[in-house]
Amino acid sequence: MKRYQELLDEIIPILSDHSRGLGLQEISDYLGKNRNTVSKYLDVLLAQGHIQMKRYGPAKVFFLTSGIPVTSLIHYSSDCIFVLDRNFKIVNINESAKNHACKGNNHDNFVGEDFFKVVNIHTLRVDDRQISDLLYQTLDGEFFEFPAIYVGKKLRNGVRHINLHLYPAILKDGGMGIAVVIQNVTNEIENQEKARRAEEKLSRVLNTLSDPVVMINRDYRIIMANEPFKHIINDDIEGKKCYKAFYGRDSPCSPCFMQQVFAEKKIIQLKTDFTAPLGDKKFFISRVGIAEKTPDGRPQAIVNILSTVTSNPGEEDIT
Repeated sequence: MKRYQELLDEIIPILSDHSRGLGLQEISDYLGKNRNTVSKYLDVLLAQGHIQMKRYGPAKVFFLTSGIPVTSLIHYSSDCIFVLDRNFKIVNINESAKNHACKGNNHDNFVGEDFFKVVNIHTLRVDDRQISDLLYQTLDGEFFEFPAIYVGKKLRNGVRHINLHLYPAILKDGGMGIAVVIQNVTNEIENQEKARRAEEKLSRVLNTLSDPVVMINRDYRIIMANEPFKHIINDDIEGKKCYKAFYGRDSPCSPCFMQQVFAEKKIIQLKTDFTAPLGDKKFFISRVGIAEKTPDGRPQAIVNILSTVTSNPGEEDIT
């Protein structure tokens, strides 16, 4: 624990000597530590409000704080945030935590209360380790981030999906503490499950069609193909780039009918050919249209329905 505090104390003077800031690699070089280790200590200093971070493209540059400490802004976070002392007593709590994680308690002054009694997650287990064990390790300088399930009778469907973050913290009196951040991701998990069920339903519908059908997103990635289409390519193509899976190319085709559909925003019809694994070329009439849009109406994916023809169709064959 002493070495942990020493490393935190070493970072501050390093940044104070570089008013323009330093990147992660530069700070790592000064400390003689690897980037992953230093990144965790910088996260702690960011959470405590001692330093700031700015992005310049992909690079992160760290500075000493010149404005309001981040700790004074925790009440504006939608995440539930608790700061605990080494005995797991609450020393700070934000409004979101009072309104959500502590819902059902009869008072709103939780400072000094036992964290487990207030939040009632003492029995929550992650990888067969109790939360209390992880909190003790956090006091020794460990960092933890993991998904978990919080079960309670008053919750919708009895289950709340959360992301739990545990960070070492330095309290105002200089003692070691713990920052607990609870992110409620129940809606995201439920939406993902709804999307998965909808995708399964669509896949079953597509597989009832005798015509080959494939869906491709605007990143050229194949998101769904029915069994008749997979029989053409004879490959597990979902998730692959269309130009690579269909034609062995390393870049998009030119011209690209998907981009044409996105630009014209209407169904188009054209001739298509694919070379099967045994080398024989098969010809099709493709009918391509927009299959999916973003909430703001931007085309997101296309569906391509193929009709088999016996020979290379000429322009006069496409009607």
